[in-house]
Amino acid sequence: MLSLGVKPDVPAIVSVLAAIADLGFVEEGKWVHDYISSNKMNLNSGFIASALIDMYFKWGYIENAYDVFRRVSHGQKNGDWNSMISGLAIHGLGQEALKVFLEMERMNIKPDEITFQGLFSAFSHGGLVDEGQFYFEIMASTLWMPNRSLGQSRKLS
Repeated sequence: MLSLGVKPDVPAIVSVLAAIADLGFVEEGKWVHDYISSNKMNLNSGFIASALIDMYFKWGYIENAYDVFRRVSHGQKNGDWNSMISGLAIHGLGQEALKVFLEMERMNIKPDEITFQGLFSAFSHGGLVDEGQFYFEIMASTLWMPNRSLGQSRKLS
């Protein structure tokens, strides 16, 4: 694309990051991140930050994911928050995922179904049964109905 003189747009960058992350192409991923920075692409634009966060978590580069997250102005969108919570869950960092969730709440950003799925995954992988029960009750009392996938995962009794 670049060799043809075509500058990639946000959807192209996000797609490339997702593919690179899945394939484990670390050097290429770092190159794309450098490209984003050197071309002053807005991390808040589209899903660039979420794609970078997901990429770094897939590789186990937790601090890099945090670095991207810290540089984003979150506004009222929860995509970056969900990426952080889910990424921390994958690595068994339930307490860290809970801290991110609590900060999200503190900033009055409303959690969605994906937020709760990531949070419950974090509790499950982190052995935080009491916290899972507590937040399930909050989710149910705030009109969030449990997703069928939670029940089918046999995580609910």
